[in-house]
Amino acid sequence: MTIFITAPPAGTTRKIRIAAFGDCGRNDNSYQSGTLTSYLNYVGSNPAEVLLLLGDNAYNSGTDNEYQSQYFNIYSSNILKNHQLFPSPGNHDYANTAARQADHNIPYYSIFSNPSAAQCGGVASGTEAYYSWDWGNIHFLSLDSYGLENSGTTRLYDTTGAQAVWVKQDLEANTKPWVIAYWHHPPYTMGSHNSDTEAELISMRQNFIRILERMGVDLIICGHSHNYERSYLLNGYYGNEASFNAATHTLSSSSGKYDGSANSCPYTTVDGQNHGTVYVVAGSAGASGGIQSGYPHNALPFSFNDGGTLYFEIEDNRLDAKFIRRTGVISDQFSLMKNVNKTTNISIEPGTPTQLTASWPATTYTWQGSSSTTRSISVSPTVNSTISVTDNVSCLTDVFNITVTGGARIINLTANTNADEKNDAALKIQPTLVRKGQQVMIRTGSNETVEAVITDVSGRIIQKYKFTGSQFIQTDRLHNGMYFIKLNGRYRKTPQKFVVTD
Repeated sequence: MTIFITAPPAGTTRKIRIAAFGDCGRNDNSYQSGTLTSYLNYVGSNPAEVLLLLGDNAYNSGTDNEYQSQYFNIYSSNILKNHQLFPSPGNHDYANTAARQADHNIPYYSIFSNPSAAQCGGVASGTEAYYSWDWGNIHFLSLDSYGLENSGTTRLYDTTGAQAVWVKQDLEANTKPWVIAYWHHPPYTMGSHNSDTEAELISMRQNFIRILERMGVDLIICGHSHNYERSYLLNGYYGNEASFNAATHTLSSSSGKYDGSANSCPYTTVDGQNHGTVYVVAGSAGASGGIQSGYPHNALPFSFNDGGTLYFEIEDNRLDAKFIRRTGVISDQFSLMKNVNKTTNISIEPGTPTQLTASWPATTYTWQGSSSTTRSISVSPTVNSTISVTDNVSCLTDVFNITVTGGARIINLTANTNADEKNDAALKIQPTLVRKGQQVMIRTGSNETVEAVITDVSGRIIQKYKFTGSQFIQTDRLHNGMYFIKLNGRYRKTPQKFVVTD
């Protein structure tokens, strides 16, 4: 049975599942069959909604027969039945020849129908070679890193070429909180290709990715190199491997694994430019290859020279990614969160029920002063309060500063003619914090006229009131300090304490 999940509403925060298969069009060392089996076993009855193809989808020349035998015959009975497909081309889809690179006369464009007119969101590119699309709260860019543009004079990394100009326009127009770009040729790799020595990879790194980092792309996924490589949260690193300096080129030295191990807190970013980008090479869903002498790349230490696929989930402002190895083992994982570790200032009337919500989705939370483990709790403070929530592993903390303003503090006193102060546990002395000038309501719960007396800590009488039921008193003429309210005469004399402050 063929079942697809359609695109969710634009503002959705529900969990979205994505898989990325790179260089999947052959079966070197059982990479293709092993990766497919391990992926299907991992996702079970909850497969990814969308499938990204990172190029080299059929080897060696991207012919129609190769697509049939090495792609459709392999995937048509499984993932193509329930994954929406958004491909990008690689050099082998272009037959790995200069002629096809120039004229784009390849089966890829008759096999796939890509949204060149912005049918799925983004800015229209006018070509199926590269395009953008939206899925819920995510904006994707599928790019062509091999085909030529502008009458054969430019490629993706030429910053004044047609594709790069469109990328700038598209990202400028984007309003989605998550941005993910994917294409074939990686800017960093020490796998079967070498980004220090190959001219097209050098140009990609030195020229093009500056645009993406500047315009707030969160995750970049490439293929071409037949292994798995994953970076730190990088920013401003465009040199060769030897020039990498973790202190200056990363925004976090964490592994990002978020698994409770040492130095594994998630990468955290905020909206805007140059907030850091994670780079992944996932080019081993079918093809295998060797590694360079500099492997693993200094900036991509979380690397495995084996087959597998990248699988990731985005829920609200949280991204969790895994490398599902062809053996079924999860060999790498990382988490990226946006706009967390927040401090929120709230002003409320005293006792107003107020909902506090942690800034990140998780399964459990630790709230200061509460046994609740849910993402949201309700509080009703009558005094200024600071409440924090953490993620249990000391990586994420939100702080809520609650200022109680306006209204009146209510102090309940008991008017009881049968006073037995020793045995009455209902009346407790609890300090109530009051801002100078704020009203305090005394409430007795009695229909009889009573006298209330306000004294300072030395017992000196400051104010007296006679009233029935309730009475407001003013604190604008009181000095900062502690005061007591008690009922006089034949009524209960147990006092109630309050503190006046600026």
